[in-house]
Amino acid sequence: MAGTVEVENARGAASEASSWFVLGVLNAGFVALLTRAPGAAARAATELGDLGLFSALGLLCGLARLGASTLTAQLSLRPALAALASWPIFTLAAYWVFKEDLSNFLERMRLPAWLPARLLLSSALAAGYVVFRQLTRRARGMVLPWVAIGAALGLVAANNLLLPVDYPGAHLLLAACAARLAELFTAFVSDGLAPRVALRTVGLSLAAPALGLAFLATPAVLQRLLRVPGSVVPPLLLPLLGQEHALGASWSKQQFPSWFQIAESRDAIPPSGSQLLDRDSLVIFLTIDALRADVVAAREHDDLLPELAELREQSVRFRRARSPSPSTLTTVSSIFSGRYYSQLYWVKKGDSVLPDQDQSPRWPALLAEKQIRTVQVVAVRGLSANTGVGIGFDTEVKTRKDYGPAGEVMDKLLEQLEKPARAGAFLYAHFVDSHAPYTLGGRKGSPFERYLAEVALVDRELGRLRNYLKERDLARRTLLIVSADHGEAFGEHGLNHHAQSVYDELLRVPLLMASPKLAPRDIDAEVSLIDIGPTVLDLFQLPTPGNMMGQSLVPLLSNRPFVPRRPIVADSGRRIQALIFPDGVKAIRDLHRNTQEVYDLRQDPGELTDRSGDPEFPSQRYTAGLAAFFEQHTLRKPGWEPPWRKF
Repeated sequence: MAGTVEVENARGAASEASSWFVLGVLNAGFVALLTRAPGAAARAATELGDLGLFSALGLLCGLARLGASTLTAQLSLRPALAALASWPIFTLAAYWVFKEDLSNFLERMRLPAWLPARLLLSSALAAGYVVFRQLTRRARGMVLPWVAIGAALGLVAANNLLLPVDYPGAHLLLAACAARLAELFTAFVSDGLAPRVALRTVGLSLAAPALGLAFLATPAVLQRLLRVPGSVVPPLLLPLLGQEHALGASWSKQQFPSWFQIAESRDAIPPSGSQLLDRDSLVIFLTIDALRADVVAAREHDDLLPELAELREQSVRFRRARSPSPSTLTTVSSIFSGRYYSQLYWVKKGDSVLPDQDQSPRWPALLAEKQIRTVQVVAVRGLSANTGVGIGFDTEVKTRKDYGPAGEVMDKLLEQLEKPARAGAFLYAHFVDSHAPYTLGGRKGSPFERYLAEVALVDRELGRLRNYLKERDLARRTLLIVSADHGEAFGEHGLNHHAQSVYDELLRVPLLMASPKLAPRDIDAEVSLIDIGPTVLDLFQLPTPGNMMGQSLVPLLSNRPFVPRRPIVADSGRRIQALIFPDGVKAIRDLHRNTQEVYDLRQDPGELTDRSGDPEFPSQRYTAGLAAFFEQHTLRKPGWEPPWRKF
């Protein structure tokens, strides 16, 4: 009898281990789809590495199950009692795996992430998993094996499509449930074999691929797999990964020395001397939430967006403009401070991360010091002065409620235009109507169609402003700047909305500048919204502080030579950073997940082929240059580092 129990325990352990191997096979298609590894060898190494990591995890799970079942048999515990005894163990495991997930979830629910709350949720998750294991144990022999493997494949697909950036613990739990379903299939196969044959061929044969294939998971492979949500092992290995910062950094510093000058030590940059504006001119800067560059550049939406279409034809159009961040609050902070996220002092407050203690000067305050009237119309409370974002304006006018509608924003902007300026004026407003869930313009159509309908709401208000300027004879002395805080994703790179990446669908924004003194034309130079501050200061004949990272675009507006002194950089609050080199190569690093990517935008504008693991491409030169840039330009205070903004 004892021998039969031992064989059954070994069979169960082998079935558990092989189920994770099957899970790796099911995940292979998503690895191929999501990693975009360069070259057949890199793709093969990535797929085999993922399979090996799943197999290694399965081997550990199988050994743990063998030990637990052996102990249960020795103590003569009934299955239900053994399951109850395993609950505390699963609770501790869940707490360790879900630490970040639980804090993230509680903060999103605006609840304190206290230890008792996290333990309670860990206990609930553990209980759910124990019950699920018991149900699948009872289902053995009752559920058709092909139904079980189909359900496992469905869970694998969901694991790769849902929550693609956050919640690594949740992905591991979903994979464990999928493996449990796959075990119904592997157990069916195992039952068809003689016990000893099953033990030797199914159990022992998995040890070699588990160890051998896991060896193929080199750091480059692991970094690619970290971008596959359903590859649940690499996040557990993050402490073993490292970033190489030194190699290639010297190349960047030699090629682009101005990039690496200490910002605080640089002299102020005098105005360029171009007389594009008079001292009594108006500069109106408008940003439209999540407005993609291609929505304005393409003419297919002109009927729906007639004001933007007409403004486009009457403006200087910067065709290669990018935002310094893929989310609103961080972008606006960078625009008005002239500094990137990593250079500002951010402090976690409840479920928010704010720069309200940052001491960096804001350029609207520099305008105000020279008697230039400055006004901000606040539709989003997070952009107001008390959060540390909208600091330095003379006047701050808020909508009645947070996320105020475009009509009210324009009402308040026009009211401010009625008031006389002392010596010119700068007015800023952000329109948030085109933000997800895209319901303000109607609930019919695809998400993109509903999004365009929301942009049309802002387009209508833009028409009100332009008509007002003409009727009051203000257009002749007004420079109107229209842009966006960031772009928006609609399935590109498997993502939707914004904030989750620094791919170009989130960074590319329209940038239109219209004035009677500017001839409409296209400008192809690479520019950034962090250049807005130096540009406005220059237009008002004021110097740009040396510690601001942007560069005045007035020479481009004046058809004068323009030599870039800064790279195009993105710095996300999610600790994802990017730098675009003059040769069109874009390097990306994710400090939270410890991944690196490199894209040749001239050959691959859609950022579909990651060259970071390509032996024929000098990717290390670019990733090291990116690292060196932020090594130079990151704020440092004892015991502090830039926090990770979850949203």
